[in-house]
Amino acid sequence: MKLFYTMLHETCHAVAARISGGKVKRVHLYATTAGLAETTHRSRPGAVWTAFAGYPLASFAVTAGIYGYTLGLSEPLLWGFTALVAYQCLFWVRNAAGLGWSLSVLGGLFSLYYWQLQTYFDLAVQLVLVVLWSQAFFSSWTVFRLALIDKNEAGDATILARQTKIPALFWGFLFALSGTVFFIIGLWLFLGGSEGFDIVSMFDRM
Repeated sequence: MKLFYTMLHETCHAVAARISGGKVKRVHLYATTAGLAETTHRSRPGAVWTAFAGYPLASFAVTAGIYGYTLGLSEPLLWGFTALVAYQCLFWVRNAAGLGWSLSVLGGLFSLYYWQLQTYFDLAVQLVLVVLWSQAFFSSWTVFRLALIDKNEAGDATILARQTKIPALFWGFLFALSGTVFFIIGLWLFLGGSEGFDIVSMFDRM
C-alpha cells in the first residue's frame, strides 16, 4: 500500500522536471516501497525545483484529493488515479517490480469499473486517500529525522543540500513543516470542515 504514495511522490518529481524544462528518463518503484525518478535538467534551478517538489507537491495533491472526495467526486478521483497509474506504466516505469505493481493496480481498478461496483468505488478512494494522507505526513517526518541523524542519508534533503550548499536539516525541516500543515488541513477536511467552504462561490464573488 505504501507504493501508492511512492508513485505519487515520484510523479511529483517527474512533473516538476517537465515543468522546469527538464526530461524524465524513467521512474523506478521498488518492492521495498522506495522509489526513484531519473530526470535531466537544463539548469540548476530546475534541478533544485525537481528535487524539492516531491514532498510538498505530493502533500498538496493528497489534500486536493481529500477536498474532492468531500464534494462527492469519488468516481472522477478514481478515474484520475487510474489515468495516472496507466501513464506511469506506459511512459515512465521501467523496472519489473514497478511494472508488476502498476499492472496489478490497474487490474483491480478495471475490475471495479467493469463490474460497476459503486460501493467499492467509494471504499477504494477512501483507502487510497487515507494511505496517501498518512504516508505524506510520516514520510516527510522520516526525511527530517534522517537529516538529523545522518545528513548524507536523508534522501531528497541530501540531494538538495548538495545542489544548494544549504544543510540537509533545513530542507528536512521544510518537508516536515509542509507535511504537517497539509496533514492538519486533510484532517480538517475529513472531519467535515469543508462543509461551510464553497470554493466555487468564493471565485464567483471575486
